[in-house]
Amino acid sequence: MNTGLITRYTGALYSAPEHCRPRYDEFRDMFSEGQLKSKLWLIQELGKHTDFSNKSIAIAGSWFATLAFLLLEDKKNTNLKISCIDIDSRCNEFVRFLMKENELETINRVTADMHDYSYSENVVINTSCEHLQDINKWLELVPQQSLVALQTNDFFSHPSHVSCVKSLTDFQAIINPQLSETLYAGELNLGIYTRYMILGRKR
Repeated sequence: MNTGLITRYTGALYSAPEHCRPRYDEFRDMFSEGQLKSKLWLIQELGKHTDFSNKSIAIAGSWFATLAFLLLEDKKNTNLKISCIDIDSRCNEFVRFLMKENELETINRVTADMHDYSYSENVVINTSCEHLQDINKWLELVPQQSLVALQTNDFFSHPSHVSCVKSLTDFQAIINPQLSETLYAGELNLGIYTRYMILGRKR
């Protein structure tokens, strides 16, 4: 990751209306070491199993779309279509002020509950499974044979984390029955919490 992405976000703070700008705590968390390392880890491991070019990707719970822009930083990812789905209308409104002219057809901004979206993309990503009351209920909405990338953590003390897990084994016990194939399962120690990730094919 280069500093251009951070510069892009700080620049948008000047042009975007105040009502849709990220709060200080959101901006701080967005570019925290844990958030960035987790997303770059996902891109690295997912890239071993798919060529991003000519792919359509849905990011459920996309927040302020940092993952989408990190994917676009790699110039090899051509003809990529990304749907950023978030229930918070501020997120996708702010994203408009981040987008360059040539990205208008690349990023599809969708304000919706991830449970109400009709998934049709080749790849479906959810890096915030810890926020879902029932991960499997959401995962059942993803079409068969879709490539999925899922992350959660063991940060139980965060007030909005309603379904953390204690280990990668616990996460696998939840997710594996929904997969026809597991491509990767791993964990990333980030100090105050551990991030867990599973990549696979939806059953």
